[in-house]
Amino acid sequence: MPATMPWDLFPNVRTVLATVAVYLLAKTAIQWWRSRLRNLPPGPIGFPIVGAVPYILLSSVSPQETFRCWSQIYGKILSLRVGNRIFVVLNDFDMINEALHHPDLQNRPTQTIEALQKSTGSSHALHTGVTTANGQAWKDQRRFMHNVLRELGVNKTLFEEHIQSEVTTITGEIDLLKGKPFDPQELLTCPVSNIICGVAFHKRYNYESLEFKHLLSIVSTMSGFPISASAIGTVPALRHLPFGPHVKFIQCFKEFHEILDNLISDRKTLGVVDSGTVNCMIDAYLLEVEKTKLGRGTLTDFMKRSTIHANIGALFFAGSDTTVTTLVWALLFFTLYPDVQVKCHEEIDRVIGQDRPLHLADRPNLPYLEATIAEVQRMGDIAPVGVPHSARCDVQFHGYTIPKKAMIIPNIHAVMFDEHLWDNPYSFQPERFLNKEGQFVKSPKLIPFGTGPRKCLGEQVAQMQIFLFLSSLLQRFTFLLPNGAPKPTLEGTTGVTFKPLPFQVRAEPRAVVT
Repeated sequence: MPATMPWDLFPNVRTVLATVAVYLLAKTAIQWWRSRLRNLPPGPIGFPIVGAVPYILLSSVSPQETFRCWSQIYGKILSLRVGNRIFVVLNDFDMINEALHHPDLQNRPTQTIEALQKSTGSSHALHTGVTTANGQAWKDQRRFMHNVLRELGVNKTLFEEHIQSEVTTITGEIDLLKGKPFDPQELLTCPVSNIICGVAFHKRYNYESLEFKHLLSIVSTMSGFPISASAIGTVPALRHLPFGPHVKFIQCFKEFHEILDNLISDRKTLGVVDSGTVNCMIDAYLLEVEKTKLGRGTLTDFMKRSTIHANIGALFFAGSDTTVTTLVWALLFFTLYPDVQVKCHEEIDRVIGQDRPLHLADRPNLPYLEATIAEVQRMGDIAPVGVPHSARCDVQFHGYTIPKKAMIIPNIHAVMFDEHLWDNPYSFQPERFLNKEGQFVKSPKLIPFGTGPRKCLGEQVAQMQIFLFLSSLLQRFTFLLPNGAPKPTLEGTTGVTFKPLPFQVRAEPRAVVT
């Protein structure tokens, strides 16, 4: 007697399963055919409802490397579907440069931002900040931010002294370790973030402050979950799931904005509006809000507390996370390529010596160090997929149609490791940024902060910090692996930035050169 199968007991189950399978296959085929009719760039055939999400989540490599591999199959420009959204991924420098300068591709994907806001239950209009706003609102915000940073002395002696103060503190912390191994990510986050705290709300924390540690923990958690953020932004229904990484993200998101609310209230309590003095970004916004109420402001009615929240958040992630990640990659490369570290030491000793601190004015006289920083930013692949853009309208681009509201992903990772742009791209070679005379030559194809009108606003702050921190650390210490420790891997985790996997180094004080 043959064995009884489940569908023999429930004959309708087979029919239902077969019907569902046929429906899903038909829907997938229809979606693929529609994409061809719409003249979308080629790309992988997605699954019903979720699109290409399973390919990305189940891939053994990072999303940016997955896109790069797909470009070898579908071409330098490809498209994919995530939920009900169309993504267009660019894997070529010329295409990225053209797209990020195209006037109709300068928007941010507000649908995703608004869905994220709904998912987190935030009362703040997240699309009002300089990173996320569109049209005239974005232009006003960007101009205002530039003016505020200039008024606060960014790229001037006062701001340099602020950075040098944190550099002195952190070198003292390293001295106290007396050669013991440490996690560079943990050690460098405090001083770099303190600088951003000063710019944002005129406050410096003690490194052991519980309030400071809580703030850094929140920022660190949020910066590690961009996939979760984009997932609940694209498919808001996911917020109802009681499990998953998005739960922690939503909690941190709310806590971050509660902290900002308290800091804004603190600045108002100090009477900033009455004094008219600007010591930080919050002060500048409070004064501008007051001017707007009196009809004397230069900005429109989008100037609300939500805008302050959005811009302080952008400053934290652009000016702090990017800088710390770059410095950590630099220390990792120094342990793997000790000859590069020796050359940096020799240049600093020859040009500056060890009896005075370094200054921004020294940068032109340290070409090998500048080339090393550039190579760290290239091979460290700090921001592998940049910040997404969105199409304002249907755009004809390289023979294809980028539909209105499609999300454009500039795969900067593909540029950083393009063998047609860089000789032996997987080898750490600062010399690639030096000419025959040994002078530093910045390549236009090195775009760690993006390119075009919407390139990272925090680039200037980040570059200042990277140079002053790294040069000062090299002047004082030699960075080595702990005795007996295995060599760190160049693999990493993709969040807001691409971070190396946790590792430890030890710092030996350098002998005084006479």
